[in-house]
Amino acid sequence: MMFKSGNENRSNYTEYFIGHSGSIYWRKKDSGKAEIFRKVEPYSTFLNIYQLERQGADILSMVQELEDLIASLRDRDKVKDDAIAHLSDQLLAISHNKEEELIIFDDDYFLDRDDFPPRFAYYRHMISKLLLPHEYASTSDEHNYGMKRMLRLSPEQRYQDEKENW
Repeated sequence: MMFKSGNENRSNYTEYFIGHSGSIYWRKKDSGKAEIFRKVEPYSTFLNIYQLERQGADILSMVQELEDLIASLRDRDKVKDDAIAHLSDQLLAISHNKEEELIIFDDDYFLDRDDFPPRFAYYRHMISKLLLPHEYASTSDEHNYGMKRMLRLSPEQRYQDEKENW
């Protein structure tokens, strides 16, 4: 066992104590060995039973506090899990009740009306905050919508439109 200390004498004593003959401790006189032993004795022997019992009681109380903390955290997690499950059930109930009233407009809805989805106005508003007034940028969503719009026409109709505008 090695003592955690910067004192070289203590590590030398431990080397001697476990039987390593290469330790410089072997070359010390008995008075030097006794002095080093007195320095390391409190760390290697347990003579004060009351102090040991106190430390044990402190450790047990810390363990009990940690167990209580873990139990309270588990209880709190259970309460949160129950609340999440309850809210999830409520959301499902609301969505089932509103399913008939809920109308989702996809791109086809706007393509049929030759119109643009409202989200594009939001995109342009947000992009305008980032760009200078004379600059223009479009999102890939707007580009894809334009391609869908163009591809709804037959190839012949696209040809005729190009021919007219040329």
